[in-house]
This record gives sequence, structure tokens and C-alpha cells, in this order.
Amino acid sequence: MQVKYFIASTLLSIVLTSMVLNPNKVYAGRPACPSGSAASGFDVIVPASASQHQLVIDFSDSHFDKSKEYFIEVGRNAQSEKFHLKEGEVVYSSNPFNKKDVRVEVVDGGTKAIVTLYGEKAIKPWPGSKKPTPHYVTIQGGVNCDLGVYFTEAASRKDRCVINVYQERGGKQCFAPKSCLDGAHKTFLTLTQVTNYDGSPYTGKLFVNGNSMADVSVSNGSSKPFQLGRFKDSSTYTIKVFQDRTGTTMLCSFEFKTQSACTDDSACQESPRTKNDIQESEPYKICDQIPDDVPGPNNTSAKQACINCLGPNGSDGIWTAVGCIKSDPTKLIQALIRLGLGAAGGVALLSLLAGGFMFSVSEGDPKRVGQAKEMIVASLSGLLFIIFSVTLLQFVGWNILKIPGFGG
Repeated sequence: MQVKYFIASTLLSIVLTSMVLNPNKVYAGRPACPSGSAASGFDVIVPASASQHQLVIDFSDSHFDKSKEYFIEVGRNAQSEKFHLKEGEVVYSSNPFNKKDVRVEVVDGGTKAIVTLYGEKAIKPWPGSKKPTPHYVTIQGGVNCDLGVYFTEAASRKDRCVINVYQERGGKQCFAPKSCLDGAHKTFLTLTQVTNYDGSPYTGKLFVNGNSMADVSVSNGSSKPFQLGRFKDSSTYTIKVFQDRTGTTMLCSFEFKTQSACTDDSACQESPRTKNDIQESEPYKICDQIPDDVPGPNNTSAKQACINCLGPNGSDGIWTAVGCIKSDPTKLIQALIRLGLGAAGGVALLSLLAGGFMFSVSEGDPKRVGQAKEMIVASLSGLLFIIFSVTLLQFVGWNILKIPGFGG
């Protein structure tokens, strides 16, 4: 009797744990939109010099309920206001500081929406990226589904400006990094060769993060000297220039060191830096560090699995000692849920096996039999809770909190 109980509990635990470890049975991500919904503007590469990009979305499928509200989301950076599928309805970005980044107009009797995207978050490549930047588009609200993706062309250069830091000594301007800079002299900054994405000279206001955040006005690609203040001796500082105060779009950066003391006879480079002086270093390629003969998942090598993880643009995921972690919020949350469910299922399996073993060796001792039964019941209850927790997570995560990756 004890042996049969042990075998039955073991088989049941294996079946339940396999269900937990199989994400296709217990977890459903956001589905793809009906075929034909992504009418135009998808699977294309937008030039880096473009000022806007237009998408056409077809809402004619019966899957879309015209009585409900919808909104469009591009990655996690740009999102429209909610709108109804009514002819002539027009909405803009949900971001109150950048209302014109997104414009949605419903046309053709409510069966189509023209989405026009502006601004760097929606149509510009990631700074420093050498490969096209993907922008994933989703419909949310009345129906939650993935529309597709479009790409923006990589910028032609890593830095879109040149930072020059200098101090005045002995009637000369001494420019870092080859000059001696210290904390006793005032430090100045100039920006030169500031360009737009198309390479034309930039005019406007930028934000410099040095020892403090400050606004710097740029005219025709250059700024007037700006006083950074005094720095500490024998320290390292990094100056960063951003397109806006959010700090999401960095144009260029520069690191320099200060010495303990500088005199008129100390090293002084009188010529400022130019873009020709900026050498783009080869990025560290983590996949190249993996030997070719190291095995990986799904009958592939670990090196190939790393390459697949990073994707064509090198930023789709992060390769770690425990495998691939996708950078897309939806896939990241899915991976965390699967990892958590798998770990919980494994613990429940071990607990169930331990309970079955205790029962099989109890030799009829009522106390030990009772303890074994309690452990088995607790393990089964835990497994059932893990399984049904997926439904609970979907309800709370998506229906209430609208967290990406919880389906819909």
C-alpha cells in the first residue's frame, strides 16, 4: 500500500510539474493582431534623417469591437491617448510634455487609423547603435495584440557633438585630455560640431551633466564657452550632453582627469578636439568570448545561442550565466514568470517526493504516516496554487495593472 501511494504521488507530481514548466500550457502572452491589421508602415527601415513615420492600421476585422476604446503603444516610449473607432476622431500622445510625438486619426468610417509618429523616441535610432533599431507596435485597450515592428536606420556616427574642456593658464587655453587641469583654476566647456541626425548643424538648447546639470545654447553647431566651475584635484569626471532633460538621448560624452596642481609650465594642449580625434572603440562582443565547442540549448552551441539572444541589432537580449534574458519588457516578464513557476514547481516536487518517501518507510507508525500525509497534501496544494496562480497573475497583471507580458 505504501509503495503504491509513493509511486502514485511521484507520477502525479511529475505530471503537475511538467505542466508548470511548460509555458505554452499555463501562460499565454499577448497574441498577434488579426492578419492584415498592420496595413502599411511595418517591416521597413526608416532613414535616420526622417522627421516622421506613418503607420496604417486596419480595424475592419470583427475582432475589434467598435464600442470600446483603444490606444497605440510604440515600444515603451511612445503611447497615444485612448480613442474610439469613429470617423474623424483625432488623438495625440498621452505624454503631456510631448503631445505631438504621436498623432492618431481614425478614417474610412472607423475601419482604419493613420498613426503618425514624430520625435526621437518613436523614429530615431538608439544613440551609438550601429544596427537598425526595432520599434514594436501594439494595440491595447478593447483588444490587446501585437501589430508588428518597424526599424530606424542606425546613425552614421557614434557622437553627434564634440565636447572640449579647458582651463586658462598663462594667457593660453589648455584643452583636456592632454593638458594639466586642476581644481584651482576655473574650468570651461564648449560644444562644437553638434549635428542633427541627418548631419546638418544643430541649433537649439542642450543639457550638460557635469558636476551639475546646466542648459547650453547651441547656434549653427557650436556653443559659446560655458563655465563649469571648479573641480576637485586628482579626480575623474565625465561630461555628458543630452538632447533633453530626461537624459534618454545622449549625444556625446567626454571623460577627463584633474591633477593635484598645475602651473604655467605644466602640459598644455592649445588645440581643441575635433571629431577626427574621437576614435570609436570596437564594442566588447561577449559572444566572441565563448569557445565554439561549448554546448548550448536546443542542440546548438552556446556561442550560437548567445548570438541568437542578442539578435541582429545586438540589443534584443542579454546573455548571462543562466541563459538569455530578453530586453523586451514582455519577454522579460514572461521569462521571470516561467523561471519563478519552474523553481516553485521544483520545490513542490521535492517536497512531494519527500512526503512519499516518508510514507513508504513509516512502517505503519500513525504519527509518521500523519506527517507524511500532511506533507503530501501540502505539496499538492502548493502545486495547484502555482498552476492557478497564472490565472491570478493574468487578471491582476493585465486587467488591473496593465503590465506588459501578462496577455490580454
